[in-house]
Amino acid sequence: RWLQESAGAKIRNVPATLPEFMKTEAVMELEYASYAGKSPAQAIASKATRLELNRLTGTDYELAMPQQRLADFAHRGGIWSALSQEQVHTQLLRMADLCEELYPSTRLHLYDLRRRFSAPVTVFGQRRAVIYIGSAYFVFNTREHVETLMRHFDQLVRDASVLSHDTARWLRELADGVRP
Repeated sequence: RWLQESAGAKIRNVPATLPEFMKTEAVMELEYASYAGKSPAQAIASKATRLELNRLTGTDYELAMPQQRLADFAHRGGIWSALSQEQVHTQLLRMADLCEELYPSTRLHLYDLRRRFSAPVTVFGQRRAVIYIGSAYFVFNTREHVETLMRHFDQLVRDASVLSHDTARWLRELADGVRP
């Protein structure tokens, strides 16, 4: 709903894991298999809606995430240990394809976690910002708080080690390293 309310405004997002609308069904089924807040089927349906929003003309969606999270994913670390090498490879290529297809209206920047940290956050235009803590969202509607989180996000982009125009190439190289 917040995404739809913000249609036409710039959306900034630091995802908790991988960007939702870029996840394959295999990744969503794994991540939501035991999740209390949403079933895999609900997550997959939500993903389709979010991807449609990203494909709309006039979308301005910018993401930033640590490149180390993608390296952990590629090595099937943590929660992704149950995925096969083929599933990881497919997911990385899916992300690369979407980075190319949706650019420049959707941009994914990768920052170095050794230099910067961010909690999962989404800034919906200039009216609302949300920090996700796992079981709840902290929602900010005051101009001062929204601008503070916008500046935080913008700093992640300024410090990015892989800028959005190069992310697809970077993801393909990562995928080549885990080719089944």
